[in-house]
Amino acid sequence: MPHLSQAITVRLADSDDDDALRQLLQTSTMPGEFSLAQRREPSFFAASPVLGHRHQVFVAQARETVIGMAERSERRLYLNGMPATAGYLSGVRILPEHRGGTALFKGFQFLRSLHDQGDASIYLTTIAQENEASRAVLTSGRAGLPTYHRLGPYVTTAIPVRRSVRPAPLADGSVRSAAARDVPALVAFLEAVGSRRQFFPAVTAEDFLGSGRRLAALDLADVLIAERGGRIVGTLARWDQRAYKQWVLVRYGWRPRLLRPFFNLAASVFGWPRLPEPGATLSVVFGALAAVRDDDMAVWRALLTGLVAREWNRGTAFVAIGLTQDDPMLEQASALWGLRLSADLYLVTFDARGEEVRHQLDGRPYYVELGSL
Repeated sequence: MPHLSQAITVRLADSDDDDALRQLLQTSTMPGEFSLAQRREPSFFAASPVLGHRHQVFVAQARETVIGMAERSERRLYLNGMPATAGYLSGVRILPEHRGGTALFKGFQFLRSLHDQGDASIYLTTIAQENEASRAVLTSGRAGLPTYHRLGPYVTTAIPVRRSVRPAPLADGSVRSAAARDVPALVAFLEAVGSRRQFFPAVTAEDFLGSGRRLAALDLADVLIAERGGRIVGTLARWDQRAYKQWVLVRYGWRPRLLRPFFNLAASVFGWPRLPEPGATLSVVFGALAAVRDDDMAVWRALLTGLVAREWNRGTAFVAIGLTQDDPMLEQASALWGLRLSADLYLVTFDARGEEVRHQLDGRPYYVELGSL
């Protein structure tokens, strides 16, 4: 039962809250067949730059104890083909004994005040499909809550890295790592092709070469470029965030728990990564900046298999990429025997300004960067 007698206050977090925030993450898991928990070691705030140029963490506090948290970020994305500021809502965590109390309501009151002071008119967020309790509350339309508009399923595919994956050849083309000389053409390509998708990140040369930390731990050499005739026709980057953000496998659902011994036996024979013990930190990197000119699936397959094949020598277990369910690139990712985790993508609005922007969005397909969630 929530401690109704304790007064709940909400405030912005700072570096003094680092230990409490990391502890709160350890007590919270994502439900599903593969129950996961996020860690941010050695510092909670080290991951802030990848979430947006403005990142705000706010906490609910009962007496001297942090009992809940949430995050609001602003980032530059493409909306209808033009760079614009949009928001992302994430990291909602409340201690079990305080769920059902006033912490959530007071948190959204505080979030609304941050929204009123910010530049974002719309927000994106994801809710795991198995997290029915959170979905029921957040989408209830209760007084004080923003409006959640479901955009569709968002699928994370964790592709097992194995020696049998070989880079697919690209007819009349090649795949290579980017270098500093490629930055102008790379940025121009991502603007031309990425902008054809709603919510694609509006990256700049500064993100690759400057002091900006939006792509922290993503080096130019991590970006694979597909070329034909000296022209960029596709990109896919390796984004290893384990230096500041980790994922822990907390527990298995009953099906994967029963199948795990047989899977691991086959994995030892065929050179697949084994499903780890509960409590293990996953050896996973993200696929990022996935863009292909004219939705050419031959280019996408060359990039994806090229990235997975390169990870074999690095000892990585999984390459994870997030795509909407209707994205044609998802089929190729699934064809590599990826494990699928499904969520729902929502667009969140607080006021008439957000509703106006929502109604103005055209029919472009969605792309949301997994490493920025």
